[in-house]
Amino acid sequence: MKTTIIAIVTAIIFSFAGYILGGYYGVSRMARDSNYANLMWLTAIDKDLEQGNIDRAKKLTFQATDATFGALQTIDTIPQSGLMTVLGVFNMKAYNDQVSTRAKQHFITRLDELSEPPKIQIQQIVKVEMPQRSCPVKK
Repeated sequence: MKTTIIAIVTAIIFSFAGYILGGYYGVSRMARDSNYANLMWLTAIDKDLEQGNIDRAKKLTFQATDATFGALQTIDTIPQSGLMTVLGVFNMKAYNDQVSTRAKQHFITRLDELSEPPKIQIQQIVKVEMPQRSCPVKK
């Protein structure tokens, strides 16, 4: 009887710990990937604005909005897409490294305009080699 109680209590403790840690890992990973997606769009939009391509910046803004609403709809209707991200089915790290490299290349010249946390983050980005056709938005 004592062994059964210890086994049940141990199972409850490990289940609860796994649920909490797994939830934290999954949520933090999805939040990170989501912010990299936003960074990708914001970098492209800012680049076009600097170059005076207002119409292209407007188009990118609309595409980013459309993609965001599409992602929200997918998450709301097909919850396993979030699960697949948590399980690492998609190789988001390599893609996020490319996005952060592109953002660093673009914003490094304006580093003094940013607040301290973004400065630290940008300086910590390790540049990766960019594939030839890594930009999802074409001119």
